[in-house]
Amino acid sequence: MKRIVSKENALYSAPLVSIQVLRALAASAILFAHLWPEFQLYGPNNPFPNFTYGAAGVDLFFVISGFVMVYSSERFFAQPGGSIQFFLRRLARIVPLYWAVTTAWLLYLLQLRGTIDVEDMSWSSVAASYAFLPYPRPSGLNVPVVGVGWTLNFEMFFYAAFALAVVLPRRMAVFSVTAFFIAVILAACIYPPGPFKPFDFSADNPLFLADNPFAFLADSIIFEFVYGMLIALVFRAGFRIPLWGSVLLLALGAALFGCTIIYGVWLRAFTLGIVATCLVAGVTLCAAKVRTGKVLSALALVGNASYALYLLHTVVMMIPRSVVLWYLPTYLHIRLDVHAHYWLYGAFLFAFCIGTAIAVYLYFERPMTRALQRLIGTRLRIPSPAG
Repeated sequence: MKRIVSKENALYSAPLVSIQVLRALAASAILFAHLWPEFQLYGPNNPFPNFTYGAAGVDLFFVISGFVMVYSSERFFAQPGGSIQFFLRRLARIVPLYWAVTTAWLLYLLQLRGTIDVEDMSWSSVAASYAFLPYPRPSGLNVPVVGVGWTLNFEMFFYAAFALAVVLPRRMAVFSVTAFFIAVILAACIYPPGPFKPFDFSADNPLFLADNPFAFLADSIIFEFVYGMLIALVFRAGFRIPLWGSVLLLALGAALFGCTIIYGVWLRAFTLGIVATCLVAGVTLCAAKVRTGKVLSALALVGNASYALYLLHTVVMMIPRSVVLWYLPTYLHIRLDVHAHYWLYGAFLFAFCIGTAIAVYLYFERPMTRALQRLIGTRLRIPSPAG
């Protein structure tokens, strides 16, 4: 490992393309994981039984989030008003699309069912979903209106803790958040939420049966944000590893992930979290230059749209399902045997979800985020850090 201080390393440059590629990988993995119940709809012969392990994309997102918060917040550390501007910018990035998807889904359910009661929701749980607060549904299941939004409750918890720490210099801020998360996890040992079953989103998972926000948010999975922050500290300090070291880290991450598939997952933060850490460290700390060609640019675009892809894919997949089961047989007299052509159906679902996410990103998420952040920037001006 060597310290590099030349301008070519762009320590204060724009967000790394490699991070966007990893975001594309994380969102695609989660999309693959949710293809599993799609194929279950057509009978017991699911051709992709191991796709559920794509849920490890969540761990990759959390480590990336920890990295990006430190990497992109340089001008907020120890600056007057830095905390409030950081937090407002995070809200501008996360809230509009999440609220839009939540509202659209609620309106659909109300139009379809006439009430939210049959969907195991209460207006209290709906309000908590908008506020990013873990709150149990009438059945006791601690899942927001948009099911995948459970991860955003952890994200918002991390943003709040990080915003409070931004008043400190960079390293002290990272160490403060780390100490706080360790304290939260240790406190949970007194009131344990139970082991997090990483690929079980049913009522049998103790995490989703936590009866209060602390029991939910105190899961050790929050330590994955710390991994990302520590990698960002190393990155900001100017340390890089040679290409062979980066390849070794990526291979180690792949090998550990294979072990989790074979032997199962213990504590998620110390199994899948380490896998994600190897991937993020491997691509961000590499000293070798990467040429951004058409393939990387396309992956970076998917990475930019990864938030929209994550939020929308479970809803968007219902549209092709309707086409295959209703529109094609009724109007075109074409019946697609999904089990005979599951690769075709899977590819269509995958492409349709990604295309929809990119369109939503380009025409809603990005313009909305930019407009809100311009407004925040004009209202709360933060001076650039010296040097």
